[in-house]
Amino acid sequence: MPLIVLLVAIVADQWLKFYVKLNFTLGESVRVFDWFQILFVENPGMAFGWELGSKLFLTIFRIVVSGAVIWYLVRLMRDEYKLGYQIVVTLVLAGALGNIIDCVFYGKIFSESSYFEVAEFMPAAGGYAGWFMGKVVDMFYFPLFTF
Repeated sequence: MPLIVLLVAIVADQWLKFYVKLNFTLGESVRVFDWFQILFVENPGMAFGWELGSKLFLTIFRIVVSGAVIWYLVRLMRDEYKLGYQIVVTLVLAGALGNIIDCVFYGKIFSESSYFEVAEFMPAAGGYAGWFMGKVVDMFYFPLFTF
């Protein structure tokens, strides 16, 4: 079951990221509910845009940590932990793997996104960055608080 959830989550994540990247300009948003929006931002670093060291180091670090999470998930499945907990760990892993896909490939397969035009898929001039140097596409925004 966790493998099915993992595959569905990664496919859905990448489909939505492709849709947003190819149809939204940076900063463009669509209100889904009062408490939820699809808002296109790109993250060059890790959580909250923090950048620790080089982009290549960060991407390799993500791959290593994801490997550890895969190992942990295999142990959970082998030891027959509760399915709900396995699914939670699987969803965290799917998010991490989706971000790795963005970092590894998006710099090569997309043109630069801007506030004035959407990105192009497989641009003739090449992508906006090298392998392992892409930006993570973020799009879920929950305006729960105003300051």
